[in-house]
Amino acid sequence: MKNCRILIVSLLILALVFTTACTKSGQPAEPSEPEQTAERENPDTSGSGAAQPEPQPEPGPASEYAEYNAEAEKAYREALQTFVDLGTLPGDEEAIPYSEYADGEWTDMYAIMDIDGDGRDELVLRIAQTIMASMQENIYAYDEETGELVMELGAFPTCEYYHEGLAVQSGWSHGTGAEGPDFWPFNVFYYNAETDTYDFCGYCAQACLDAMKEMGWEDRFPAEADLDGDGIIYEISNETTGDLEWVDEDRYQFWFQNLFSSDPPMTMPWNTMDEFIHPNG
Repeated sequence: MKNCRILIVSLLILALVFTTACTKSGQPAEPSEPEQTAERENPDTSGSGAAQPEPQPEPGPASEYAEYNAEAEKAYREALQTFVDLGTLPGDEEAIPYSEYADGEWTDMYAIMDIDGDGRDELVLRIAQTIMASMQENIYAYDEETGELVMELGAFPTCEYYHEGLAVQSGWSHGTGAEGPDFWPFNVFYYNAETDTYDFCGYCAQACLDAMKEMGWEDRFPAEADLDGDGIIYEISNETTGDLEWVDEDRYQFWFQNLFSSDPPMTMPWNTMDEFIHPNG
């Protein structure tokens, strides 16, 4: 009887080993269930074994202000049509005289974009086909409470935009006569998020000894500031502190790059006024 029990146990062990070997060889007793379609379309990338939901777009300025921007664009286009029809700009009843400047930056142009990074679109308007005294480059924001356009920046139409629109370099309408042939004086504006306007921060002009000699102004050249002796220095004003100083090339470059960076200015998405039809054709 004892030998029979040993024999039965041995047979059971052999059967168990055989069954395990078959399972490891890829021949399971029961076929596995196919994956669900939802799990195939949304594979798990987290390692949890559960199907993952479709990613949803994160809310941001573009979606938050979508309704505002739609209303603003309508108001901007109405203002542009009014300018084409009557020659007047928002907040100004006096018509701007037309003059046939039409070369590059001297063409009337506009862009509707979020120039100051607050999520709301602005109207950037360059008026250049007019007399010099009427030329201007303005940035307008839409006031949804009043339905009116509010000016954020008023400058001369030779603006360059840096730091994604937060810093503006605006050339003067006229030079001083003291600058060299490769420089033009300019104003500096910086965006103020608290007031939603661009603050005037100061200006920069150049004194070139050769140009000043031609004007008979060589005795006005501040030679003590020309440390490298190349006959060129820069006048820099700081509107915030009231400081005004003459600096040499290295300090000018440091000042300029600190304000505007060494990157090139923005490429503006300018549009001409061709889509706005004048009532007289």
